[in-house]
Amino acid sequence: MIKDYQNIMAVAIEAGKAKNNMLREIDKLWNCEWELPEGLAGKEWVRAFRLTGPHDAMFAAARTFSDKDPFIDIQPLSPIDKENAESIETVLKWHLSRAKRRAPKDPIYEIMVNAVKYSEVAFQVLYLPHELKRPGSRLKTISGGGDFAFRVHNPQNVYAKYSDYGLEGVGVTSLMTASSVANMFDKDNKGVIAMKKKISSGLAKGESLESVMDDTWISYFDYTNHEDRGIWGTISNNKLVVETADPDFVFMDEPHDLNFFPWVYRKDDHPLMKPVIDAGLYGNACTLATLRYYITITRVAQAGSWSKTASGEGVEVDYTDPGGQVKLRHGDEFGVLQPAQIDPNINMLIESVNADIRQATVAEALTTIEKFAGGGTPFSTVNAILQAAISSLSPITKLGEAALEDGLYQMLHWIKKSGKMTIGYRTSDKNRDNPEQSIGAQVVIDPEQIDPDNTYIKVTLQADTPSDKQQRINMANEMLNLGVTPQYAMETNGIDFTEQNYNDFLEWKYAQAEVEADVQRIMMQPQLEVQQMQMQQQQQAEAQLQQQTAQQEMQSANAQAFEQTRGRSSVGNPPIQSVPGMGREQITGETMGAG
Repeated sequence: MIKDYQNIMAVAIEAGKAKNNMLREIDKLWNCEWELPEGLAGKEWVRAFRLTGPHDAMFAAARTFSDKDPFIDIQPLSPIDKENAESIETVLKWHLSRAKRRAPKDPIYEIMVNAVKYSEVAFQVLYLPHELKRPGSRLKTISGGGDFAFRVHNPQNVYAKYSDYGLEGVGVTSLMTASSVANMFDKDNKGVIAMKKKISSGLAKGESLESVMDDTWISYFDYTNHEDRGIWGTISNNKLVVETADPDFVFMDEPHDLNFFPWVYRKDDHPLMKPVIDAGLYGNACTLATLRYYITITRVAQAGSWSKTASGEGVEVDYTDPGGQVKLRHGDEFGVLQPAQIDPNINMLIESVNADIRQATVAEALTTIEKFAGGGTPFSTVNAILQAAISSLSPITKLGEAALEDGLYQMLHWIKKSGKMTIGYRTSDKNRDNPEQSIGAQVVIDPEQIDPDNTYIKVTLQADTPSDKQQRINMANEMLNLGVTPQYAMETNGIDFTEQNYNDFLEWKYAQAEVEADVQRIMMQPQLEVQQMQMQQQQQAEAQLQQQTAQQEMQSANAQAFEQTRGRSSVGNPPIQSVPGMGREQITGETMGAG
């Protein structure tokens, strides 16, 4: 089988040479590599002046979408499956973050760099319990950082085989030290044992196997199709991949026993820098910049003054005394030459070429917005410029998102294949009142409850720009005005918004309402006191009025009673005698006997 794989790889390597030539030119732009043309090389004062524009453009594009963690959304398989979908999201996010910490380079950044540079992404999702099949302290130590690792490959070393049905096989070549190869397998791997044996046979006196393995290079080949996987290697003394040599060591040649294809490979055949290379823009820009540099240096070396003397020897100028004078003899003349100006057309040409590079690649606004600073440019204008620049990168964004979605699918496939419970931890509160849904709570995926083939995973790469964040917030706010729920508005625009966030919002609203009620109550207290005093005064006035009215009514009643009594009289008596005590004797004070 290995021989068949070798033939497949040999054909693929030959067919991929044209593609790799283009990718190597892109690498030169990334590394700012450029050589002087033959007509300029070797001339005095000529130095290669290399521009960083293409590198800055690629770096800005990759950085824009890799500085923030991607937004992961998993659609429930049914209306009652929301909790399970949320648990899968949590565990995948946890293991993705652990995989990022494990690698010396952020795998998401590497994926986006490859998408920007090559428009091609290739990587493997490694399930460590499967890779390191033999239990032991090494597996325990390595798996302590999570069950997954991402092995991102340079697309120049990856050769994919397609059919009308999709990806049929992927092969990868790389140049690795023998130590690195040995660390990828268990120590009892037959290929590793054979490799160590061969290297040991050539050890000189005093050399250790470990040090020699660090300096021994292996041309490493790995080919996988839907059924089998073959891995082999050859010692490369010249540090170059030996593409068609018979293998010295076979590390694996067996069925992989997987019901999924263990590779992620995406491409769109439109590298960002392809038009720059095809048009030779970078070489033109560097040549013009070199000429400008050369002209500037030669202008510095030109004479700065002239003199005319009788002897013809010229006037001596003492430049050590900045404030000194030029001493002239009788008849001598002296003058200062104006420095020669650089032709402004050179600067115009350089700017024109740089503008062509920016137009063909990444808008300048993503590289720097310094020209907008201090110029009074409205934020809305800057935001529109940045949004247009980000939108121009949509093919790259979609490529990176599709690759990450494939990687997450493979993580689910590995979990399903393992048959073991996979554990993750919450990094934010979903519901602080529920210990199982609070930050730090353990979340478990049961492989029997997941169906990778029928699971919908959506990854959204979030641009790390202030204007983009403001734009997403504004869009979510507009959706709220349309009557949708806060959770839907936030998640649709790539903003993490958990149930706990909503509960915190409601608590804040209630607390705000209580504070406003307290403030209103405090502000109205003096007014209430005045109203209470007025009511008391009014009540007192009403009580006095009622008392006066009662007295008046009593007096009126007494008067009426008096009048009624006076109107009553006995028969034969005068009316006055009808009132007791009102007889003649009482009125005159005289009695009948005194008469």
